[in-house]
Amino acid sequence: MLSEETAVGLFPCETVRMMSEVAESAEGSPREHGHPEAITAAITDRVAWAVAHAAVQAAEDLKVAAILCPTRSGLTAHRVAAFRPKMPIAGISTSPQVLGGLCLVWGVQPLLVPDNADADQLRQAIALARAAGLVRDGDLVAVVFGSTGPRAGSTDSVRIVRV
Repeated sequence: MLSEETAVGLFPCETVRMMSEVAESAEGSPREHGHPEAITAAITDRVAWAVAHAAVQAAEDLKVAAILCPTRSGLTAHRVAAFRPKMPIAGISTSPQVLGGLCLVWGVQPLLVPDNADADQLRQAIALARAAGLVRDGDLVAVVFGSTGPRAGSTDSVRIVRV
């Protein structure tokens, strides 16, 4: 966005300063547009969006330490992040490619699940969040996930769990 102006423009420092001010201003009120337009538009998976919304609402009502999103495609963490929760979001996946994409999503900390990891998704997610310093013993967490099955993107469940 700034490459041409900062490389050959007459005011590179001023340009970067202005873009910084715009970004800081936008981040100062992240929840101003707290209801993603995708919810009101025609979307294919209304259940997944409703679960993400419910998870963020419950997480804020209960003041959980973090929202954990085990995900195969990254969509669960994307949907949760769209609601701009106050607490961190952990995008948890076995795929480095998915985690690379999640590095660019607002509020999401990507966490890699080792290939030889335990099959218990909930226990895995909590262990990774604990190791990353997102949660401690006694904290509440919200875990947003899809039922087991072959289709990625089928987020349909949220659980509140004490660590």
